[in-house]
Amino acid sequence: MFGGFSSLTHLNLSDSGFSGLISPEISHLSNLVSLDLTWNEGAEFVPHGFDSLVQNLTKLQKLHLYGIFITSVFPNSLLNRSSLISLDLSECGLYGRFPDKDIHLPKLELLDLWGNSNLSGNFPRFSENNSLIDLYLSFTNFSGELPASIGNLKSLQTLYLIDCQFLGSIPASLDNLTQITSLNLNSDHFSGKIPNVFYNLRNLISLDLSRNNFNGQIPPSIGNLTNLRVLDFSDNQLEGAIPSSVYGFSSLSSVHFRYNLFNGTIPSWLYTLPSLLALDLSHNKFTGPIGEFQFDSLVDIDLSMNELHGSIPTSIFKLVNLSSLHLFSSNLSGVLETSKFEKLINPTYLDLSNNMLSLTMSVHSNSMLPNIQILDLSCNNISGMFSWNVGKDTLSYLNLSYNFISGFEMLPCSP
Repeated sequence: MFGGFSSLTHLNLSDSGFSGLISPEISHLSNLVSLDLTWNEGAEFVPHGFDSLVQNLTKLQKLHLYGIFITSVFPNSLLNRSSLISLDLSECGLYGRFPDKDIHLPKLELLDLWGNSNLSGNFPRFSENNSLIDLYLSFTNFSGELPASIGNLKSLQTLYLIDCQFLGSIPASLDNLTQITSLNLNSDHFSGKIPNVFYNLRNLISLDLSRNNFNGQIPPSIGNLTNLRVLDFSDNQLEGAIPSSVYGFSSLSSVHFRYNLFNGTIPSWLYTLPSLLALDLSHNKFTGPIGEFQFDSLVDIDLSMNELHGSIPTSIFKLVNLSSLHLFSSNLSGVLETSKFEKLINPTYLDLSNNMLSLTMSVHSNSMLPNIQILDLSCNNISGMFSWNVGKDTLSYLNLSYNFISGFEMLPCSP
């Protein structure tokens, strides 16, 4: 198939729909500079076909084989190709151990090994003379501690280590990654305190340290990440108060701190984020009342399982984009008038259970929460006749148990 193209330098067959065995003749295209076979489900190399390709195509600058079935160990010779700029071997069935040696690939900008679950090794050690921009090791079996040499990756913009076996603390040399925009260490085994290394990482847009074993307090330098959009510290053992001094999170759209040991009041800056879409502070030890939100951008709120008190703030009922509200087991009290829900057209999930709330029915209660699917008001102080018809065509789960309801009066539904 490829025998007549000996002068070919660029070959892109990505997402072209071919499957089955890849012709071994492809390894005869010795002048190839760029080869892209990604997104061809069911395509695979013949036995030793990948080894032949690596051995013969010595001029390659770009090799993208995402999803191609290789079932091979990682070839050592690839780490000797100083011409390599972009290497994507994600979800290729690589196995064995990644070479444990210093990497001298001065032009390499992308290394993607995502999804090779049987590929193990330590974090790759790059020399100071490197151009790496994107590194993806997620869903592999890489392990060990992050080396201090991670600080050599001064051009790095993206680092994804999701669901690996890394452990230990984060090295202080991380503060050298001044160009990084996305740092994701989700679902590893990191521990110790989160180092105070964020003063110089002002380009960070997404920071995810969730599902690890970090302890201690949030470092104050977090407040310097003025371009941050996603902040996720969920499922750790962090404690103390959230820093009250920040220098402007005007772009922050997602904050997830659930399942930690945070205490104190919810800091005022969390109520003043103009772009915030999702706020999850559930399963902590926050105290005090819920403040008033200053903007109506929020879509999802979860403050459940805390030690709050007081009533549900009026501003929550003005969040016209709100889709889900979880406030269960938050020690909330007060009287809720169903008329307050008039502006909440979009909620599909509303859980106010296990509080001390009572409910006053409005004569217009039948026209509210038109899209609600799950409504849980159990374990409250709701009494008298219940005449709040909601979600006529959408409601799939309704829990009113453990209240003091004396009966039900079904109001005629609005046309």
